[in-house]
Amino acid sequence: MEAPQRFIQLISEGKLKEVKEWLIEASYGDCDNASDIRIETDPRGEYQGDGEYCLQDVLSTKMGCYAFEGTYYHKIEGQEKYIAYDYYLDA
Repeated sequence: MEAPQRFIQLISEGKLKEVKEWLIEASYGDCDNASDIRIETDPRGEYQGDGEYCLQDVLSTKMGCYAFEGTYYHKIEGQEKYIAYDYYLDA
């Protein structure tokens, strides 16, 4: 899902409430702990479709996977820029 252009201004001003609410909705509730929300021009990781990318690490022990952490990118409408944020999810 592409992010609204107005988020560029909100992020630059540190007004993140609306941006975080949108991220939670766009991720179906999975990124309620999004941190370091920023604008980037070069997404990294695997293409997820709809202009989204994900660079994810699996955290595990000998007992198996216990969490995922990484950076997720949403393309911004009409821009060659992305909203990027870091996340952590329990498995």
